[in-house]
Amino acid sequence: MNPAPIVISAFGIPWALLATFKLAPTFLGMFADFGSELPKLTQLMVTPWAPLALAFAGLAVVAATLRFSKSWVPLAVAIITTLLQPAIFVMAMYLPIFSIAGRIQ
Repeated sequence: MNPAPIVISAFGIPWALLATFKLAPTFLGMFADFGSELPKLTQLMVTPWAPLALAFAGLAVVAATLRFSKSWVPLAVAIITTLLQPAIFVMAMYLPIFSIAGRIQ
């Protein structure tokens, strides 16, 4: 068994910790000045458990793909799920900015 997919997927856990304890509070401080309700995805991603749940879900999906006979499948899934985690978080953090920009006429 090749450990590379698990190792790659495990990089999502430090990212989730960084997002939970450093980035989310920073964005919440910025959003407090907006005075409007945050989009649902943003509300979800600033909860302490959501980035960690996303990281562990990616790790579980990669672990489930390890039994495939093609060795590239777990590696591809690990890369995709690990890259999706910060992409979803960043998208969620910029949704309020896009919604405010859309209301400016």
